[in-house]
Amino acid sequence: MPERNILLLTTLHQNFSSYASKLSSVQKNEWTKVKGRFQEVVFAEPVEQLLYMAAESLNNEVINADTQASSIYAMALKCKLIVPTLKEETIRKLFPLDAFSAVILTKAIQKYGQNERSLFSFLNANGSHALNSFEPTPTCTYNLSIVYDYLVAYFIHICLMQMQIQWDGEPSLLP
Repeated sequence: MPERNILLLTTLHQNFSSYASKLSSVQKNEWTKVKGRFQEVVFAEPVEQLLYMAAESLNNEVINADTQASSIYAMALKCKLIVPTLKEETIRKLFPLDAFSAVILTKAIQKYGQNERSLFSFLNANGSHALNSFEPTPTCTYNLSIVYDYLVAYFIHICLMQMQIQWDGEPSLLP
């Protein structure tokens, strides 16, 4: 009888463990066993590509923030937060996001969100900490402190769920 090899290829929109977040401890242990039978191949689009799509979506004209955007872009390049393939024109089109806030926000969304879906939700959101509600000034962009507030407001539940998953097997380590 010839061997029959089967390859099962699936795609998930979140981490495999995230699907077990509301299960009991026994069920989570079983889920972990199932997870062990699979090999995860994570696909994460480059930050530059996501920011390019965001910039094109915003469709901002390169406006009066030229010197501010240029100097912040130069600092981000110098400290190697960004790579030269992320073009200055892209950062200018993202105004009022600056280079630092755009990259950090995108990396956080890649880690805790759903890439494009979360990024475009951010770009189109209204209300507290939303980009659309932000009024830039000559000395203030949508900066890291505002990005932090946005991430805490909209992603804290995901972080807490991941912490719960991480600590579930080790109750003695909890404070």
